[in-house]
Amino acid sequence: MRFFKAIIPVVAALSASLTSVIAKPLELPSSGDLDVRASTLTYPDILASAQSRVATFTPQIQKLVPFGNATTQVNIAAVQSVLQQVNSVVLTTTSQVKSLVGQPADQIRGGKDDNTLYYATIDFVSYVGKTVAPAASLAEQAPEIQRSLETIDQSLTDFNNTVAACFFWVIPLIAIGLIALGAILTKAGEQLLK
Repeated sequence: MRFFKAIIPVVAALSASLTSVIAKPLELPSSGDLDVRASTLTYPDILASAQSRVATFTPQIQKLVPFGNATTQVNIAAVQSVLQQVNSVVLTTTSQVKSLVGQPADQIRGGKDDNTLYYATIDFVSYVGKTVAPAASLAEQAPEIQRSLETIDQSLTDFNNTVAACFFWVIPLIAIGLIALGAILTKAGEQLLK
């Protein structure tokens, strides 16, 4: 029950943050596995690379935060470290997408249509949400985890603002996708509580 009470505000915050279209200045992160030089990358390439990096953190968080076992001691520092790595991927992805602004449309799109780009964007944002969701159950008892989740939320807002500079159509669609994700997680939580 505590997990779902914690995840609902996170999903709501992600949804709300992704509907913002006010760009904020970004710092360029240094992440070893993602190429910060997006001059030859396309938007689909950037998202595929980022999603594969985020995917490596999902089992780590799931291992650190066992589901439904309130008696297990959780290594908060280790969870926070993984959350910081997830945030680093989001920041790097944002800087890569930012470097696409002003590029020719065919380079940005990578030969993909709007529908494909939309689903790739939703997949990435949803995967970040899925990855950090177990940590949200700790947010109430660990303020440092809550701060890390808020940092990821802000990074996703910056990502959204940057994507909006390339693709203005994506903002309302991402919000709808995240609202649907929130509804699915709520429904799953209600079923688990029965």
